[in-house]
Amino acid sequence: MFKLLACRATLTNLAYFLCNEKPDLQVPSMQSRPHFAEAWGMGFREMLKLKLPHDYLYLLANEALHSTEFSGHTLELLIYEMDNAFNEIDPANPVKLELDGDFFTSYAWNARGMSWSDTVSADGWSKFSDRLARAQAILEPLYDEHPDELGTCLAMMTVELGQGQGRDRLEKWFQRGIKTHPDDFDLYSSKQWYLQPRWYGSVEDVLAFGQECIKSGNWSTKIPMILPVAMIRVGEHDTSVFARPDIWVPLEKAYRDYLEHYPKAVYFRTNFARQAYAGGYKDVACEQMKILGDDWDITVMTPAEYRAMAADVGAK
Repeated sequence: MFKLLACRATLTNLAYFLCNEKPDLQVPSMQSRPHFAEAWGMGFREMLKLKLPHDYLYLLANEALHSTEFSGHTLELLIYEMDNAFNEIDPANPVKLELDGDFFTSYAWNARGMSWSDTVSADGWSKFSDRLARAQAILEPLYDEHPDELGTCLAMMTVELGQGQGRDRLEKWFQRGIKTHPDDFDLYSSKQWYLQPRWYGSVEDVLAFGQECIKSGNWSTKIPMILPVAMIRVGEHDTSVFARPDIWVPLEKAYRDYLEHYPKAVYFRTNFARQAYAGGYKDVACEQMKILGDDWDITVMTPAEYRAMAADVGAK
């Protein structure tokens, strides 16, 4: 498992670097991608031999596809390894088709690109549409045969995000998913993403859904934290939302309740401090930063940002 995760991390970093830095493809690091994909495949074969639960196998492989969708070539290498692994060890496993569908969704987003829609080329849109249709053609019949599989519903929610046929269709796949997997965080996270203002919803939609999730009280699965997760995404484009009392009051309560259960959740505590500061609640930001000390999540704030904010709120 350690080797498999290490190979995935390497492929992810190379795919991201390839997309953003435009390196020389002849350098050894770029030429090593087939080697690391093959090594990942060897690790995945070992997972298949252990007869692990379908959901676990799906999420393990799905994460590899999703994290490397910056690079179409890397996606092709990985799905080749996945298909071969299933064909050799467990060809009847429905997870194989789930991952084939997932490959085409990731491949579609690779063709589209990760920027705003007005930057997508005509060729990008054509490939995006075709690849999503191919994913749909795999996944919808698969659900009819295996309605208890988590991956089919998750993948179809991503297909709907791209096709945009309507919220009712998204809700259909969400409800199908939680019928058999009521505690799956990824299903709730996919729905909140669909409801984001940049897609098919609004801040109010995100707030309403987040408050529904809080009512579950299911802290061990983090489902009540859908509201903070959703607001992290909203705040990437509009930090003024944190000053709104109708948002801040339930948001603060969600953070405090979760951190009471899990006081070492550094990622969420760092976001709590950052959002409190953005909303003008410097006393809350100071309180949380004193608890964090030098142990904050660097993926949320750089050292320079953290030090500046700590100095401003009097936490240092």
